[in-house]
Amino acid sequence: MAKKKPLTKVRVKTVAAASLDDAKGQIPKGLRAMDELKPERKAGGDRAKQQLRLLLASGAKKIRLAAHFFANLEQRLASSASGVTYKQLGFDGWKSFAEHVKKKIIAMATDTRDLAEFKKGMKGRKWWFIGSILFEPYVKHGPVRGFLDETARAALKVINDAVKADGHYAMVDLWNRPIKVTEGFGTPLAGLEFVLETATGKKAFLDFGHIAFTGSGHYVLPTPTEIKLPWAAGRVAGQFSEFLPRLKDAERLLVGFKKSDLKKLKKRVGSGVVRILEGKEGDELVWAEMDLKKLVFDPRGLNQMVVKPSRKEWGEVKRPKGTPDLNIDIGTTAKGGGSFYWKIEVCVNRTPFEKIYEAILLGKN
Repeated sequence: MAKKKPLTKVRVKTVAAASLDDAKGQIPKGLRAMDELKPERKAGGDRAKQQLRLLLASGAKKIRLAAHFFANLEQRLASSASGVTYKQLGFDGWKSFAEHVKKKIIAMATDTRDLAEFKKGMKGRKWWFIGSILFEPYVKHGPVRGFLDETARAALKVINDAVKADGHYAMVDLWNRPIKVTEGFGTPLAGLEFVLETATGKKAFLDFGHIAFTGSGHYVLPTPTEIKLPWAAGRVAGQFSEFLPRLKDAERLLVGFKKSDLKKLKKRVGSGVVRILEGKEGDELVWAEMDLKKLVFDPRGLNQMVVKPSRKEWGEVKRPKGTPDLNIDIGTTAKGGGSFYWKIEVCVNRTPFEKIYEAILLGKN
């Protein structure tokens, strides 16, 4: 009789794995897919695997994997969010915000099928997600929004006061041709997303900006605004220097507004607005094509702004204030020259945003 080998830890693991494989072989093929729906134990690596499979899937399989990946997302968001509310992100509840981020993640693309390579890109994707999906809406809809509205009104007041005093204000169009504005600009609307249609396709253009019209249809962007995390803000000077050239090369300028502005936009069709784009059910914004020939600028300055977290406060682990402090500075688009732009630093830290990210992508509560 052969002597039995002792059950070392290695052997126990081998025997258990073999037994599991044998058991799996007895499972009917149609039921094996249920194995994909088993919850993973580790939030980090296993969630990366789930996400990669989700992004690579299509059709019914994508729907099924998404249902598992986002299970209980609304509850996870409600329990993990602290210091940032759904209202500050532009939503009426965690449920609607959860539906929003589901669409964003499902629409993400990946150029790799290799899990190890996909994991290497997790850090970059994390900060892209926090910047684009969390911090940017926080600036557009949260406590910073009041400051953005106020600065736009202040810039418009300079123009409107000059029109009232002198009967006109000298502005220029996109091609630097003089335009004599003889009537004031009205109450500005907030453009929440800006897209350029070019010969090579649609391209994101500007993160945020108010738009105000005159009665004759001329319109101005009093304070074009970029919203960046600290590491990305270093490249904003180049973006600002390309602001006018990119507009000149564009075939169309499309702007997304909140749906409640639709009635006001319809009144501008043929007078600053070319057309209202036909939307579909579930769209979060109403989109309008703007008439580039009616866009005018103040020749004394574009009043461009970049809004970013303060490096010091962003790194601190604490809850942000209900209304964060703002630091204001001036930058230039080129060393030793170029045009000026405003640097607005928001004194808010990253921890609340990271917790929301972890609830969504890592499955943490």
